[in-house]
Amino acid sequence: MTAFRFPHALLLAFAASSAVLAVIAGVVPEAGRSHSTARNFHSSDLNWQPGGDVTDEFARFAAKTIRPGENLVLDHMYILNAGAGIQLPDGVTLAARNGGGFDLQNTDASDRSTILMGNGGTLNNITITASGAPDTDFEGLKPERGVDFHRARAIGISGVDNVTVINSTFSGNIGQFLDVHDSANLIVEGTHFTGARAQLRMSGDVADALIYRSRFEGSVGDGIKTLDGDISGTRVIESLFENNTRDGIDTTGGFQNAVVKDTVFYNNFSAMDIKSPIHDAGDLTRTHVNSNILLDGVHIAGSGNAIVTTFTDYTGKVTAATADSYIPHGITVTNTTFEDIGVAFLIKDGYNITWSDLTFRNVDSEARIMNVNAPDGWHRLSDGSQNIGGGYTTAPAQNLSADELWGFDAGAGSRSP
Repeated sequence: MTAFRFPHALLLAFAASSAVLAVIAGVVPEAGRSHSTARNFHSSDLNWQPGGDVTDEFARFAAKTIRPGENLVLDHMYILNAGAGIQLPDGVTLAARNGGGFDLQNTDASDRSTILMGNGGTLNNITITASGAPDTDFEGLKPERGVDFHRARAIGISGVDNVTVINSTFSGNIGQFLDVHDSANLIVEGTHFTGARAQLRMSGDVADALIYRSRFEGSVGDGIKTLDGDISGTRVIESLFENNTRDGIDTTGGFQNAVVKDTVFYNNFSAMDIKSPIHDAGDLTRTHVNSNILLDGVHIAGSGNAIVTTFTDYTGKVTAATADSYIPHGITVTNTTFEDIGVAFLIKDGYNITWSDLTFRNVDSEARIMNVNAPDGWHRLSDGSQNIGGGYTTAPAQNLSADELWGFDAGAGSRSP
């Protein structure tokens, strides 16, 4: 088996902690900031009425008043029209006190982002709700737009780097809370997501995202979802994925050189659905590949299939010469507990998938290897094997709650801004 590489991995996860701690302490990122002239604004000083619609006022303020590196503190909850497309300048920190934030209205009118972050921007202690979105207690696999969720997007992070979302709360069944495209060095820390079709969606070239001590629960789809692109270097550290109707992490768009460490998956349809679909000829020129993935110190509980790997060629254009790069491979799982699971590893297609030091607590089956879509020989090694397998021990079920397994707190108010 090829040795697992740590391109950034845990070193970057903890190197990033200095930036995270700076935000917690109220220090604004340096991008575009002039220390001598930066101003701090409070919404109460802007004559915004608590509970009022401030869409136009906020758009004018963002366009004409606040400058790069400055700060706006929200003192109350206000209404924003979903899809407003309000662009914040680079380096702006949008913070809140006393539960301040925005309630998004008209959430099925547009799929544009409501707030667009600038380079080096920060959301700190913000509450984002969508009180008008559907609340149907949906529990199936195919939510219907307009019935089970609305298409609105809360925060757009597109073509900008070094954005931080910290100690914030997002709720409501909209399209996406964080829509990330062509961005590097995103930090999501101490943040609580409830609802939405995809709580954090990444597409295009997204590099070195750090997801730290954040809670993803109650999605009508997935906690984290990737779409077509080059999603590389993602680190998910000490986070919780709970009661999502589909997957904790869905990697349709690829997941390369990634680490999931000390994280809990609890009562999701699957913990991780690692899949590589080829929908059109353009997919053959993209790098959305699922490879070089490490799960270490993870706890997976209450899923029919815990880890799923899939390859599907809808075009008929994948050949024996190209198939190996697209089929999920290079996946290592170690020091991980599976509890109340049907099948620990459902490998529809894949190779070089190995595990060690696992604990099975009430697991029906270790693995099911199917070879569904890749013909024999495409994903086998020179010795004829697929290099799939590993070892585990068994122990009684613990029957602990998600909070007992996780042990952290997340969301607005979890720490002072």
